[in-house]
Amino acid sequence: KIPAPAQEPEQINTPSDSLCCELVLPAGTLRLKGKLTPALLQILIREIKGSSH
Repeated sequence: KIPAPAQEPEQINTPSDSLCCELVLPAGTLRLKGKLTPALLQILIREIKGSSH
């Protein structure tokens, strides 16, 4: 069994222009902060699909 990652405290004073995408997966939670381009999202989706086969 994979141990759960340590939880980071939530940031209350997050700038409004700071984007965050959170994916909850069986193996853990992935948090992406900053600008997410369509190309980056396509690569991420392709990698997730590839690892499930």
